[in-house]
Amino acid sequence: MITVRAAALEQVGEPAHRRSMPRTWAGLGLVAAGVLLAFTGRECGASGSLGPGWMQSDAFGSASVTAEGLEPIVASGGRCVIQFTVTSRVDGQAVTEPARIRLSRPSELDLNVFRFGDSFPRDERDAFTQAIIGSAAAAESRSRGRMAAGLGMAGAGILLSTVFARTPITVTRLDRSAVAVGTRLGW
Repeated sequence: MITVRAAALEQVGEPAHRRSMPRTWAGLGLVAAGVLLAFTGRECGASGSLGPGWMQSDAFGSASVTAEGLEPIVASGGRCVIQFTVTSRVDGQAVTEPARIRLSRPSELDLNVFRFGDSFPRDERDAFTQAIIGSAAAAESRSRGRMAAGLGMAGAGILLSTVFARTPITVTRLDRSAVAVGTRLGW
């Protein structure tokens, strides 16, 4: 039986450092994921409020249009729009079923929804639209939480791929020979 005796190893000089490519690529991946997280997701909201409504009275009766239930939603195609319910009344009786209206700009309001919308002169249409919609508008914004989390991930990735990418290499030498052996610790 042959017995092999392992020679004692001793460290030679100060440990050298080398860039760890797995850490560098992991850091770059964190940077990319962080930037993507920070600058993608948008939230849909509403700004302003609906107008007081419109009312017209004359000797023959009265007509009114009111809007209520302002709600921001994401419509098909990813557009942010506002949705609200409009009710038209003549002499206190509903003329049409309450209509759910979705729009992103006041100019999209179709006056024909109100049955008597065609009777408005051109110069009164803007005043009517303003009385119904008021200052309500769709507003998109970026989530501050997602922005902070994404920028934090990107910062951690930058640190990992630069400062923490260095790993020590310990060079050792066998006892009675001039053969040097290098090992890298870390990933």
